[in-house]
Amino acid sequence: TAPAVISNSFPLQTNPRPACPPSDEPIRFFWFSQTLGPGRGLEPFLRIWAQLEHHSEVVLLGEDRSSYERQLRALLPEAKQASLQFRPLVTTDELPSVIAAHDIGLALEDASIRNRDLTITNKILQYLNAGLAVLATPTAGQREVLAHAPAVGEFFDPSDSAVALAALRRLTRDRPRMLQRQQAARHLAAQRYCWEQEEPKLLDLVARTL
Repeated sequence: TAPAVISNSFPLQTNPRPACPPSDEPIRFFWFSQTLGPGRGLEPFLRIWAQLEHHSEVVLLGEDRSSYERQLRALLPEAKQASLQFRPLVTTDELPSVIAAHDIGLALEDASIRNRDLTITNKILQYLNAGLAVLATPTAGQREVLAHAPAVGEFFDPSDSAVALAALRRLTRDRPRMLQRQQAARHLAAQRYCWEQEEPKLLDLVARTL
């Protein structure tokens, strides 16, 4: 018998996004983890983001244990460095509202790591819940998510910088399209990737097994 899959999703947060910001405000990318460090896909993203003409900001949240902030800033030309911001860790209760204050969630998993390729991480599920558009590396798990709602975001393949830069341009070129992506993300969370959808599946599996 094939195993049943229950996603590690969260209850839907209420009023996830603030009012639509003015069109002249910069698009804000967001990434979070417990630790800020190498091997998390940030370096290739920043190198390509540095080439983006449209003004945007990148916000990274995590504990910087090895002064990695300086190394990431060094990847950028001086003119871009002020647009890269760092935030310390917040509590789990605060995190959803912090995520929702941004526009695009960065899901930069490394497909060469088998478990990162196959799984759907908490990151992308929390971005959907908060109503963020998504920029995702094309792992098997993240392809599965976006297959349900391609309008949610774009794939980012750092092995092809020209294609990756084109994806960034499509994401950031206009606010109305961004709003559509964000609405699609929230709808996908509500219809598929939230605990309210998964709990009945789990209870039914347990009941049938017992």
